[in-house]
Amino acid sequence: MRPEERLEVIQRSVVREMARYGRRFTVDGAVVRGPGTTAVAVREHPDAGGGHVDLGFVLHLGRADTPVLWDCAAGLGKTEEEKLDNAVRMWATTTAATVVELLDARGEHGDHYEPDRPGGVPGWHAVQGPACVFGFGNQALAEWLGGNHVLPALAPQLAGELDHPLLNGVKLFLGGRADDDVAEVRINGEVSESASAALRAMDWPRGERLAWARLYVLLLADGADAAAVRSPSPRRPVRARRPPRHCRRAHRGPGSSSRRPAPAGRCGDGGEHGGPAGRPTLRHRFSGADRWSAGEVVERLGQFAQKVLDRRRSRRLGQEEAEERAQYRVPKLHRLVPDQNDQDDGEQDQRGDGEDHPDSLPRS
Repeated sequence: MRPEERLEVIQRSVVREMARYGRRFTVDGAVVRGPGTTAVAVREHPDAGGGHVDLGFVLHLGRADTPVLWDCAAGLGKTEEEKLDNAVRMWATTTAATVVELLDARGEHGDHYEPDRPGGVPGWHAVQGPACVFGFGNQALAEWLGGNHVLPALAPQLAGELDHPLLNGVKLFLGGRADDDVAEVRINGEVSESASAALRAMDWPRGERLAWARLYVLLLADGADAAAVRSPSPRRPVRARRPPRHCRRAHRGPGSSSRRPAPAGRCGDGGEHGGPAGRPTLRHRFSGADRWSAGEVVERLGQFAQKVLDRRRSRRLGQEEAEERAQYRVPKLHRLVPDQNDQDDGEQDQRGDGEDHPDSLPRS
């Protein structure tokens, strides 16, 4: 697959996956633009053809003081396109969900931990997204993640490597099997050897069969205003408009050809464009900063239409897919359980082709 074809597949998958979070993204050249100043950037991974993707979530496009949250993911599949689709889905399930939770702060797509609370990191407000657990016999690993706070145990190693003063992204990947495990921690896209060693030393279960877990955490500086990293839709300046025609007639000078007076209550004693006692008339109440521009109206209508389409699409989902999605609703825990065919294939290849396996881990 040529690089431009890979880029097209990845961008199309990003648009589809972000629509699941109620966000409308559109392809614009090398980036995928989202609401406000958000965007997703794509860069070519060194292992082209291996199902790896490098995606960067941009919070403020065009600003250098807000970091780009880079992360890599890998997917499985029979074709390269299927691998890329699954890699973007893995990224959206963990990384993108965490960023959406940071922006919305509703507790719907992740958990928030204050620095002085269990599960927190001193000096940082933590937002932890869903954990995606996949592989064969992953029940024990899923239960361990659900009952243990991993982040506080890594805090001493993370403290010296959080290089951005405002916001840092931390990805954790762990799993494998007995005598063949893997543990990796990436901070802002770069591998942290000390944090990875600390993660490997933890007592998470290593079974006889291959199973892995992936999760993403955002660390916002304690005391920092979360609005500094959020991206509200910019309001366009409203152009000054000419007064309504009846007002222009009323304000004509003595030499004007029209002598028709202005209608009562429009341009009378209430002010230039006011009604009785200075109150604005209904026609002029929504003006100035309260008036939406045409671009904003189109954007809001587009968002509303997208939500309607998403609701209709969800109603058409079959019972089988609905049951499959139900397993993702374990609170803050996502489990991908293979079917019988995948299980047979996995038994033939004991090393497996799991995402971020030590033989296929991206070292960019």
